[in-house]
Order: sequence, then structure tokens, then C-alpha cells
Amino acid sequence: MAAIKLSNVADGERWYLVRTKQQKETLVQFKLTEFVRDTFLPRMRTWRARNGTLIESVVPLFPCYLFALFELESSLYKVLHTIGVAGVVCAGSIPSEVHASIVEQIRRRGQSGIVELPRRTFRAGEHVRLIDGPMEGFAGIFEHYRSGAKRVALLLNVVGASMKVVVPARSVTAASADFKVRPTVHGGY
Repeated sequence: MAAIKLSNVADGERWYLVRTKQQKETLVQFKLTEFVRDTFLPRMRTWRARNGTLIESVVPLFPCYLFALFELESSLYKVLHTIGVAGVVCAGSIPSEVHASIVEQIRRRGQSGIVELPRRTFRAGEHVRLIDGPMEGFAGIFEHYRSGAKRVALLLNVVGASMKVVVPARSVTAASADFKVRPTVHGGY
């Protein structure tokens, strides 16, 4: 670890960005609360595929980072030697202060530390694909939103016929240029 310079640092508590080891953000936040006045670990709600189904999970907004409010000269040594801490973000060898307004702006964007990020919106006619449910992997064309933004109507081409389906919005993603449509299986007689 490079030497951190403490010359020309302002007195008083300031916000700093603490870098953690992978997946140790919650542990570091817990340990830091023993001796720093405030910490902030912003999180976001996301959906992940697990065993073929989408499940909701809450993950750090900035993986491997959290904000801590402390007086640099008296607390830096303890912070750096806290289990799970990899360092403090620096400009050169001087710890970089995070302006309090930035921390407050992030805090205001969520409830209980969970920041709600706007979902990507689709336009009528946009090519999409289903990423969950019995039609997972099928491609379609976005038609419109239903029930606010929670459900969407799509046009799918299944077995040579167009069919309109309504699915949860979280089950749909934009079709990438390299996405190959699942081949249609025709039953033989």
C-alpha cells in the first residue's frame, strides 16, 4: 500500500470513499460504525437469473466502495486497518474528500439506502427478447406498457403466427444485435 500524505488536510470530519475487498461492503460498514460518525453504503434493487427464474436482490450501487464520514488525521489508521478494507480513494497520495452534497444527493434518491434507478424504457416497434418465464429466449416486438410500467405487451412470432402476449416488464430486455432468435419447432403429422 502506498504511503498516504496527511499534510495540508483540513481539520474536522469529511466524507471519504473507502475501497473494500470484494463483497465485504456490509462487513466494513458494520466495523466502521464502531469508530466513525457515519457511513453510507448505497444499494440498488436488481433482478438476477437464478435456476432459470428471475429473483429480486439488493446489491451495492458501487461494488467495493462505501462512504465514511471521519476526521482524517485521527481515524485514517483505524479505517485502513479495518477488516475488509482495501484502502481509501486518493488523488496521488492524498485521500480524496467527497463533497457532502454528493452523498446527500445519492441518499435522497432512495429509501433506506436503496437507490431506485429508472428502468430502461422501450419504444413501440423495438426488438426485445424474453429473459424469464416459459417463453424465455423468444424474440418479439415491443408494443406498449400496461399497468403503468409493470407489464408490457409484446408481439411474438410463434410457429409462424403473430401472437400478442402480456408479461412482467422485468422479463424483457432489448434484443442485442448478435442475439439469435430461438428456432421455431413445427410439429409433424
